[in-house]
Amino acid sequence: LFRSISLAPTISLAPTISLAPTIFPTLAPTNSTPAPTMIETLLDDTNFETGWKDWIDLGTDARISSYYQYCKSGQFCIQLRDNERRDSSVAKQFDGMDRYSKLKVDFDYYSRGMHDGNDFFLEINNGNGWLLAEDWITGTDFENNRFSEATVQILSADIYPSVPTFNPTIKLRFRCDAKDNDTRIYIDDITIWGYSY
Repeated sequence: LFRSISLAPTISLAPTISLAPTIFPTLAPTNSTPAPTMIETLLDDTNFETGWKDWIDLGTDARISSYYQYCKSGQFCIQLRDNERRDSSVAKQFDGMDRYSKLKVDFDYYSRGMHDGNDFFLEINNGNGWLLAEDWITGTDFENNRFSEATVQILSADIYPSVPTFNPTIKLRFRCDAKDNDTRIYIDDITIWGYSY
């Protein structure tokens, strides 16, 4: 005779453990405002091929030169010599400038006979007299008998920290501060940009 043997009950496996849902951190909203883009406006583009184009020679030591070998492009450029202050200068007036907070001046130049330490300037008159914007010194910033390029940025805040723009009328002036009539700077291809918001 055979006796039935009951098998042990089947052991059920533990239920599958559910994974906790993945939580992604919520990024805080960005409250910063993009900086406004400055608008660039061309105010002057002069190569002196057709004359002064509103630049003014202020004396006997400033003129348009036809020594084309010293001009960066074309046949004509400005020649400044000596150190007779006003007489050794050229200037231009700009109106409607109270919309701009920054200027950029680009130009090319060539020097002949300048002695070490001789220099020339770019100056601005914002209604309160002539102020130095930048100067270039022989032996430090340039050497004789070669072309050089220059870029100058002028901020209205550097003149009047509490005023956001230039005055309605300004003047820019290039001035030679050399030794005598045989020390000369030739300036060509002047471009001037105004920046506003």
